[in-house]
Formats: sequence, C-alpha cells, structure tokens
Amino acid sequence: MDSSESKHEKFVSGLQNMEGAPCVVCEDGTLSISTFTKTRMQDDTTLIVREVPALVCEDCGDVTYTRAIGARLDELLETAVDADRTTIVCTFQT
Repeated sequence: MDSSESKHEKFVSGLQNMEGAPCVVCEDGTLSISTFTKTRMQDDTTLIVREVPALVCEDCGDVTYTRAIGARLDELLETAVDADRTTIVCTFQT
C-alpha cells in the first residue's frame, strides 16, 4: 500500500467509529460512510472537491466529516488561492 492510500484510509477510519449512529439533525436517519462534493470559496477563488469522505444521513442527507478532513479541505483551498485561480475542480486527495 502506498502512502497516499494509507493517508486516505486514515481519513476514512476517523469516520468508522461514528458509522451507524443516529443523525443529530433529523434524529430518524442513521449515518453511513460515503462521499460528497464540497464547494469552498475564498476571495475570488472557488474550489469544488469531489469524493470527500464523510458520514451522510441516509434519511435527510446531512453531511458530517472529521476535523482532519476539514483541515485537508482548508489546505486544498489555500493551494488553490495561492495558485491565483478563479475556479478549481478536483477530487479529495491526501
């Protein structure tokens, strides 16, 4: 396994202990590990990140992710802003 796979697995493993928990938003659904697309904006830059690992409620669709995943999204946005790009679409990478 290469280092990028192990980093990705680490992000997903942070979600595993909450999988199957009840949704805090709708209280009827349960959380399952899945992926979603996140859009972040800063200054004149828009970043669209696909395949972000997260817990998604099977009923209402609410999305929850860990601080580590949020920090990685921040890093990706900062890289996009530093590149002085207006719109960037990428997949979640480690």
